[in-house]
Amino acid sequence: MFDEIAGLWNVIFEDGNTVKARHVINGSGGLHVPSIPDFPGRETFKGAGMHTARWDHSVDMHGKRIAVIGAAASAIQVIPEMAKIGKEVFVFQRTPNYVAPRKDREYTAMEKIIFSKVPFLAKLYRWFIFMRMELLLFPVTKKNSPRGNKIGNLIKQYMRATVNDKNIHASLEPDYKLGCKRILISDEIQEINPNGILTNTGQLIEVDAIIYATGFDIEKHLRSVEVIGLNKKSLLETWAVNQEVYQGACIAGFPNFYLVTGPNTGVATTSVVFMIEQQVHFIMQLIKRAGREKLISVKQGAQDRYNDVIHSALKDTVWTSGSKSWYIREDGRISTLYPYNGRMFRKQSKNVNFNDFNIVHNNDGQVTK
Repeated sequence: MFDEIAGLWNVIFEDGNTVKARHVINGSGGLHVPSIPDFPGRETFKGAGMHTARWDHSVDMHGKRIAVIGAAASAIQVIPEMAKIGKEVFVFQRTPNYVAPRKDREYTAMEKIIFSKVPFLAKLYRWFIFMRMELLLFPVTKKNSPRGNKIGNLIKQYMRATVNDKNIHASLEPDYKLGCKRILISDEIQEINPNGILTNTGQLIEVDAIIYATGFDIEKHLRSVEVIGLNKKSLLETWAVNQEVYQGACIAGFPNFYLVTGPNTGVATTSVVFMIEQQVHFIMQLIKRAGREKLISVKQGAQDRYNDVIHSALKDTVWTSGSKSWYIREDGRISTLYPYNGRMFRKQSKNVNFNDFNIVHNNDGQVTK
């Protein structure tokens, strides 16, 4: 809660302790609040049940019959590992996914020595990986992208070549554009009962454990911490209709308060770590400008203009080509993704346009701690 008299934030912890702060950075991250569909009978299941983000390490999966609900990014990480130790693994999928070869490998001992002795080469290699993804993936995000169509077809060919059972090729092959991800919950499930999963065909699949690889609740994450800014207006009220920020980091009406990986910062071309680095650089410029005696907050007009540009550009991306996904709201608005590439985000974050901010002296600049 922002104290307008003292010009400080009161940060209240779950144990009741309070800390006063001149600046607050919410860096809680995005993909950590589980989203589990309300399957009928889910609470009656007698076996182990867990979301991939809430893994129960006390459960021994060796020799178990395991059901995995979902087939997206989390699922393709957990399914191969469960297949190594489980007796049987059943996968419930609503929508097929594009699965490209990862081509991971260990760095050789010589490479590790070279990178440690010549740090510049490590930085150069990182730059090479970054630029490869920027140039290869960014065109794919555009609507009706020829490159996207070409890469999508190549991935489908790879998938057919790696799955020996031709009878399931059609079930595994996506019918939507590459990059246009859909919600991955299973319509095949009628209910969950004490012994397992009952499908819509009436088949009961008895399992010992159910793993929910069903995605994350992004909006719940953004609202998970109660924040009260100027005029005692909460972030929940401010975001009642749309979750809008400036440069993914600042919110009008919330001075000296910053977000990392806020709305519209998800980029398709590079690691989220890169985006966080750019945002921290951006936020540090604001903190240095405000210092110990000033309050800095983005102007509402500047925030509105920024969002107009972002959401106009999003209309030309593959994510608005018609299919559903967890990052698109029911009204079609996208509050999670950034329409440009990593280089553009870095350019926008490099130097703050302080004309877009209100900077005023703190009411109590003599407070020290």
